[in-house]
Amino acid sequence: MLRLSPARQGIGLGLLAAIIWGGFYTVSRHAIGSGLGAGDIAFIRYVTTAVLLLPFAAKRFGALKALGWKKGVTLAALGGPLFVIVSAFGYHFAPLSHAAVVQLGTITALCALAGHLWLGEKMGGQGVIGLLILLLGLSAVAGPGFFEGQQGAIIGDGFFVFAGLMWAVFTVLLRWWKVEALTATLAVTFYSALLFCPLYMIFGEPRALLSAPPSIVFEQALVQGVLTGIVALFAYSRAVLLLGAARAAVFTAFAPMASVLLGIVLVHETPTLGQWLGLLVASIGMGAILAPARRLR
Repeated sequence: MLRLSPARQGIGLGLLAAIIWGGFYTVSRHAIGSGLGAGDIAFIRYVTTAVLLLPFAAKRFGALKALGWKKGVTLAALGGPLFVIVSAFGYHFAPLSHAAVVQLGTITALCALAGHLWLGEKMGGQGVIGLLILLLGLSAVAGPGFFEGQQGAIIGDGFFVFAGLMWAVFTVLLRWWKVEALTATLAVTFYSALLFCPLYMIFGEPRALLSAPPSIVFEQALVQGVLTGIVALFAYSRAVLLLGAARAAVFTAFAPMASVLLGIVLVHETPTLGQWLGLLVASIGMGAILAPARRLR
């Protein structure tokens, strides 16, 4: 029976999360273009995840109690509905390529720095150079939006940076508190559902959700709820414990390529030559940061 080392397990789980995130950004953009709001997307996500994970919550109640409601609410506030809403709201001002690059670049850079300064995760010279190359490549992908007259995109980029900051803090706290993957997934799911869903039903305007085609609602439930809210969150949380916050966050750099490719099909946003070159450079930088992880045991 083949047994993978913790490093290889972490890399595999990180890759799985990154591929799903690529679809998450594209499907979010598709939902906004179809008339759904950020609150609608978050509601679909957490209703779906709460229903599917309810049987697991009863078995893991002791672990959730040990985590404590303060830590649980903090994780939900950083990686839950507010993160989804802030990220999705940016699409009103900036195109898909900006979300896939600015937000994910922010996450990768901040996690690398926080992991080094706060958690003591050493990057080394190769890691620092890789981080700079990564940021250069991600900047090249986002750049055309500013130089081709899309000045309003900077507002959307601000939302994407803030969402990236939230997820970076979420990542570091998972490592700092040593939260087990399933416990983290359950905490984010149920505290998010308890806090957000009642507010949405009282103060929200569900007209767009009620009038949306069933295919769009199903698409959001599958990608946002099942894949992103459960599978990717579990995989990423586990990767953080196996690899550390800095290395696990680097997998976010895989997501732009998948997101841009899916965006061509779903939302008809074709990247420029400069964006393709930027993605190539970013991938090289990401590889330089991740390479030392392959030597972990």
